[in-house]
Amino acid sequence: WQAQGPVAPPAPLPAVASTPPVEAAPPALPASEPASGPLNPIEVVASPEGALPGLAGSDDHVARALSELLGSRDVAAFLQMDGLVLRVVATVDNLGREHAPARLWPVNPTPERFAVEDGGTVQTIASGNAARYGAMVRWIESVDMERAVALYARLYPLFQQAYEELGYPGRYFNDRLVAVIDHLLQAPEPASPVAVRLTEV
Repeated sequence: WQAQGPVAPPAPLPAVASTPPVEAAPPALPASEPASGPLNPIEVVASPEGALPGLAGSDDHVARALSELLGSRDVAAFLQMDGLVLRVVATVDNLGREHAPARLWPVNPTPERFAVEDGGTVQTIASGNAARYGAMVRWIESVDMERAVALYARLYPLFQQAYEELGYPGRYFNDRLVAVIDHLLQAPEPASPVAVRLTEV
């Protein structure tokens, strides 16, 4: 506390270039990708139309490819085509978390309102609520999965770029997709109506 003599001022620290930190939500699922490469590698297939556009200008290219696979009427009815690749990547990543914001969904919201049954002190999901999703489920079941997988492989560089820009440089979107699918498959089948608490939006 008391100096015995003059004290030299501390040497100045070397200047360090500061860069703002990139905010990225940590994965809710365990990190599954090793630094050396993907756990679930995907063979990228060359597009018959030539090189893919950059992510920022990919909407038209993706819309054409999906319309060929799914039909333009169904694409317009079920999908949010503006920024679809980013929407898919963000939603897949969020499905392993507690909240997946609807504003980022790649699909259009289901018609009508979420239905519940009031049992006095407890509200449960209404038994007929699932019927609201009938049209979308039938549409998904009608998709040629082999062609859909081939299209995913063709467009994969766009999904990978979007995933890295989301805040995961050096990580692999396909690994995250597989991990989230495994996570969702572990969801238990409820033996009774599920109790819910509605949030005002």
